[in-house]
Amino acid sequence: MRIIFKLHQKFGSFSFYILLFVVVILSISLIRNIIYVGNASNRILEAQQKLEGLKSEQSKLQSELQEIKSRSYLEKQIRDKLNLVDKGEIVLVLPEEEVLKRFSPRSVQEAEEFLPPPNWKAWFELFI
Repeated sequence: MRIIFKLHQKFGSFSFYILLFVVVILSISLIRNIIYVGNASNRILEAQQKLEGLKSEQSKLQSELQEIKSRSYLEKQIRDKLNLVDKGEIVLVLPEEEVLKRFSPRSVQEAEEFLPPPNWKAWFELFI
């Protein structure tokens, strides 16, 4: 408190307020810079986490690239998309599912429903 009083006497009233204003501005600036530097460590941690994520993504993409470059992947794509086969292979083309259902045997229960009744049962029903 004595220092402020001595400065007030030495510089006068107007000069004292200007000096006080400059000190307050510098203090605010210093506090803001300290906070900014403190937050910098958080930004560094976030950047490191992002870097780790990008590295893992890069390694995944590298392995996928190696798989795509392999001969087995190329053969699979040729078979699937161009409908080509190797020498000596037999191609089996099945009709659509609905056509298969019409030609496939029915289940046992369905088959029993469509069978005619046995002869003895038909004669029995005829006379009764």
